[in-house]
Order: sequence, then structure tokens, then C-alpha cells
Amino acid sequence: MATKKAGVISAGLWFLNWQMIWLGTAVCAFWLITQPILGALCLTVGVMLSRVGLWGFDLCAQLVIQEGVEPEYRGSFSSMEASFQNFFELLSFAATVVFSHPADFRYPVVMSWVAVLGAGILYADFVWKRRGHLLHVSDLIKRMEHKFGGGMEPAEAQVILLS
Repeated sequence: MATKKAGVISAGLWFLNWQMIWLGTAVCAFWLITQPILGALCLTVGVMLSRVGLWGFDLCAQLVIQEGVEPEYRGSFSSMEASFQNFFELLSFAATVVFSHPADFRYPVVMSWVAVLGAGILYADFVWKRRGHLLHVSDLIKRMEHKFGGGMEPAEAQVILLS
């Protein structure tokens, strides 16, 4: 449904933002809450909610790959993709070996969040290069004119958007 309304690339951006926001909230709660059970519960709930973004983004990324990679190169592309995924999974295993003490678990938590933020930056760069913008400001202005009445200048609309 999100891909039909916003397009595959935009939906991917929205899903990835959803994932980053919930993971960020979970990581902050895990670091700031001093009661271990409550901190672990917040981390678990945040990760669960972030999975919606992960799954949605994964579907969008696969659609972008299917549309953007020529059929004769899809096999080699998918092999390289799987190689990168396996490499980073090995890094996550290494992190659990290095930070094996329960008190050190917070460091792999932050490392995972930073990795997702890095993916978000790379995808935003891809979107920017592909479309030249990350957000359809003109569409938002049109929606705001419809909602608040016509005759709104773009600068006025941006003030409302930012406030």
C-alpha cells in the first residue's frame, strides 16, 4: 500500500526512517534507564516496532533492485549482496565475542544502531542522486493550501512545515 501511494523509492525512505526512529528510541531508553529489566523491555519493544520498517524497507530495496538491475546481472548482484550481508553478520558475531560481558552489551547495541544510521545515510544519498530531492516540498505545499486555504506563498508554507 505504501509503495502504491508514495512510490517504491519514497516508501523505502519512509520505512527506513521508521526503523531508525524506533531503534534510536530503544537505544536511548536502554542507555538511560537504570533498571535493567525496564531497559531491556524498552529495547525489546523498540526493536520489535523497528522491524516493521526493516521488512518494509527490505521489500522496497528488492523492488528497486529488480527494476534497476538488468536480468543478466541479477545473479552476480545478489551474490555480492549476500556476501556483504554475511560479512557484516560475521562482524556482529565478532562484536559479541569482544563485548561478551553483560555490562558491555550496550556497546554492540549502539554499534548496530550506527550501522542502521549508516544505511539510512547511504539510501538517502541514493534517493538524492536518483531524484534530486528527499521530500516532495511542492506536494506538501499543495496539500497545505488545500487544508489551510489557497494563496499561500512557499516561504509561508515552509514556516508552517518547520513549526
